[in-house]
Amino acid sequence: TVRMVAGADHHFRMIPYGSRTVKVDLFPLGVDYKLFQRHSEQPQVIEQRERIRANFPAKKILFSVDRLDYTKGVTHRLSGFERFLEQHREWREKVVFILNVVPSRQIISKYNERRKMIEEQVGSLNGKYSTLTWQPVIYRYSHLNFDELCSLYSAADAALITPLRDGMNLVAKEYIACRADKKGVLILSELAGAAAELGEALLVNPLDVQQVSDAILAAVNMPADEQQRKMTLMQARLEEYDVNGWVNDFLNQLKSVKELQSSEQSKYLNTDAQNALVERYRAARKRHLFFDYDGTLVPFAKHPRDAKPEDALLHVLTALGNDPKNSVTIISGRDTETLAGWLGDLPVNLVAEHGAAIKRAGTPWYYAGEIDLSWKNEVRPILEMFVRRCPGTFVEEKNHTLAWHYRNVNPDLGFTRSRELIESLHLFIRGAQLQVIDGNKVVEIRVAGVDKGAAARHFLENEDADFVIGIGDDRTDEDLFRALLDRGVTVKVGPGHSVAQNSLPTQRDVVNLLNALASTKAVENNGSAKENAPFNVLHNRDAA
Repeated sequence: TVRMVAGADHHFRMIPYGSRTVKVDLFPLGVDYKLFQRHSEQPQVIEQRERIRANFPAKKILFSVDRLDYTKGVTHRLSGFERFLEQHREWREKVVFILNVVPSRQIISKYNERRKMIEEQVGSLNGKYSTLTWQPVIYRYSHLNFDELCSLYSAADAALITPLRDGMNLVAKEYIACRADKKGVLILSELAGAAAELGEALLVNPLDVQQVSDAILAAVNMPADEQQRKMTLMQARLEEYDVNGWVNDFLNQLKSVKELQSSEQSKYLNTDAQNALVERYRAARKRHLFFDYDGTLVPFAKHPRDAKPEDALLHVLTALGNDPKNSVTIISGRDTETLAGWLGDLPVNLVAEHGAAIKRAGTPWYYAGEIDLSWKNEVRPILEMFVRRCPGTFVEEKNHTLAWHYRNVNPDLGFTRSRELIESLHLFIRGAQLQVIDGNKVVEIRVAGVDKGAAARHFLENEDADFVIGIGDDRTDEDLFRALLDRGVTVKVGPGHSVAQNSLPTQRDVVNLLNALASTKAVENNGSAKENAPFNVLHNRDAA
């Protein structure tokens, strides 16, 4: 949802949004387990429980309690019970369903209509199956006090909790907590949030009348030892993660994410931090420098072909690449032809299309095995359709990648269309070994498993570099940062959250840092201001 609506990426439930990190996790609300367990054994509750059982001797008791709401599926539940009585004549007069509906939103006419519908269905069912000595449904429309609730929970042989949709449903958990005798069967809707925790319950589709009927039959026939086994497992789970555990877990996770946010605010590479980085660079014996291209070495352009490197940048990269202690790798989403045309004569390694093709300095391109490209014929029409829907966008085709660029259109329209495209692509490629990349004003489709992180690990596999740095600005560079986290320095360019340990505000700051690194070598070798001049000129021009 956050990817589609807000354009925010996520990784392991962490969402970088603006200048901070938001954590999403599962916090299933617990109940006060010990309170329900203790109260179910209080004298007044035991007395009421025995009175209820005495009213229905030799009968199985089904129980449900819900507030008056259409989402609770009460009418569907009654239909399931009616189907049970219809199909299993042997259980007539041997089972009773106590249905308690709690008043809710009585001033709203639709809720009063819902109440009337339930009561008419109860009347119809009882009129059809009642005898002089037996009424199948005992219906109450009233609030329950705590003693009554616990006595009904502990008296019932099965709880029938089948909402059509429920975020959690604590009634199911309360029923389990009240069963100090470890007996009873929970029939639970698979569409309730609690179903994720209570897998030992008899899970049903609340809209499937036959399935509800079958679950009732299974519940009334379930042996005591199986009831005890299932109830013990569910109770242990609820006791461990009760309401207190829920609160503590939530607050601890909140504290940890605030600590993470605070640590990220100290990532900025100020002057002192950059000076320390330059000193580490100077002292290193073997270095490997990884740079993204667009948005990192050069500013973004309206069209990818316009982002040609200036001579001053080529000069800096040449100086860094010629240092015998350095290995420099430009690791980009660009295609092989463009990278080779602009940077192929430099003493640097080139990585094209996020890692699909690699060219070590002075050697031909190397492709990482045979890659099936038949998918492009299927995906290309989708991108072309969005070009027609959003004038000003265009499709860029690379050897192993297709990209839809929307930098040149109205930002709101481009973003909206990009969300629609991403959703369409995710649905279309489901099950295929493809990956949709939501980049900076571009949506790319590539073969899964090919990324900048894998390419960086390829270079470092047999190297003993004691200074490694990776600099990038895009979401695709996050793979590079993760690959280098335990190997060296990672730098995110521009605003926004990143797993990188450091950040620089703009692309110009990257060039200034490269100047500083290149100048370090020039001064160390010659002490010559003349040798250092080109870097000072570039630095001053960008600073201006």
